[in-house]
Amino acid sequence: MLLAYCFWRAWLWHLAKPASLVRALPLVICLTATPGLAHGPYTDWQRPNVGGSCCNNADCSAAADYRINGGRYEVLFQNRWIPVPPEKVLHNVENPNGNPHLCAISLQDGGVAIFCFLPPSAT
Repeated sequence: MLLAYCFWRAWLWHLAKPASLVRALPLVICLTATPGLAHGPYTDWQRPNVGGSCCNNADCSAAADYRINGGRYEVLFQNRWIPVPPEKVLHNVENPNGNPHLCAISLQDGGVAIFCFLPPSAT
């Protein structure tokens, strides 16, 4: 929705001759704010086993669901339950909303690469 609004403002700005600063301001705000709003808290999270960011601005989101099976976390990712390796679980990280979060991508071979998992109780 925000992206559609930004395109609409860009089109209006393009039509306006001369474009005033007041007309361009919403466009500038949209274009600079959109990436930050999408992955704000994720960019600061560090992969616990190897270091580096958990997020590349496309692979982190709230987990659809999670469960504990045999003392280990499992997350629902693309309609499949995926076991979370213990070394991928984030500890002592502030949870932005109390929900579980997962940073992962699908692999071409059908597998899943998990970068980080933040359980709902991690604080």
